[in-house]
Amino acid sequence: MASDDSEFVHMALGAAHRVASAKAAKARRKKSKPGSKG
Repeated sequence: MASDDSEFVHMALGAAHRVASAKAAKARRKKSKPGSKG
């Protein structure tokens, strides 16, 4: 049970990190190209 919980937390953290990095990359792209919306 404990191992399952830790694995779930690990996956959740990984997903959150991916989302955060994707948002940061999108923000950077938007800043460099203010004319294009996407």
